[in-house]
Amino acid sequence: CGTQRPGLHQHRQRVVGGFTADECEYPWVVLVIALNSICGGSILDSRHIMTAAHCVKDKLTNTPISPAAVRVRIGSSSVSLGRQFQVINVITHPSHDPGNKVNDIAVLTIGQDLVFSDCIKPLCLPEEGSDPKHADFCVVAGWGVTNVASPNSIPYLQEAELPIVDQELCQRRYGSDKVNEQTFCAGDYYSGGIDSCQGDSGSPLMCKVGGRFIAQGIVSNGLGCALPTYPGIYTRVSHPNNLRFVKTAIGTS
Repeated sequence: CGTQRPGLHQHRQRVVGGFTADECEYPWVVLVIALNSICGGSILDSRHIMTAAHCVKDKLTNTPISPAAVRVRIGSSSVSLGRQFQVINVITHPSHDPGNKVNDIAVLTIGQDLVFSDCIKPLCLPEEGSDPKHADFCVVAGWGVTNVASPNSIPYLQEAELPIVDQELCQRRYGSDKVNEQTFCAGDYYSGGIDSCQGDSGSPLMCKVGGRFIAQGIVSNGLGCALPTYPGIYTRVSHPNNLRFVKTAIGTS
């Protein structure tokens, strides 16, 4: 899991303020189409996709939407290419709170086994309790908004390297109901300009450790996009409450 094909250009930079990823550079990042909105997600194994709970929940009833209304597009950095798979099961974290957005994590089951290749691979899950600050670097990738002034998604996967923000600093900005041991912040805290944005929700924050990318975060929420002192908030996948949910949902606990 978490390994890229050799020979890729390493141009990690600031998905507001980002670069277009190479084709199949992040072969575990998938497009999640739920009703009429888009999110990101990541491949965990041949049948399961991890995303944000708020991407696959009905906003009015706070319950998972019908799997029949959810599809994933896999195997290409282009939003219109790749292969589309129907989702057959949606499991959201039972403690997901749409107010403070804690436990913003979900697992989708697709109806067919994936065949892994250079363009379709799983992302590694983290060790329980591991900290993204200890990684070599962390990257977010998604198909969401790249310019807040013209809020349209763009057709090719964008990537951005993001620093992990000091937890206390971010907690003071957003409050401990939103930023706690189950979440963390990433982005250029003082300057802004680099961030995930609308349409990137559910995409992984991938941290490289020992040559492999690990799913340390899931794009969840924040205030605006790429604003100074308002970094993005990410679900902390390594927290026991979240990681055990994922492992139970995919049947590996």
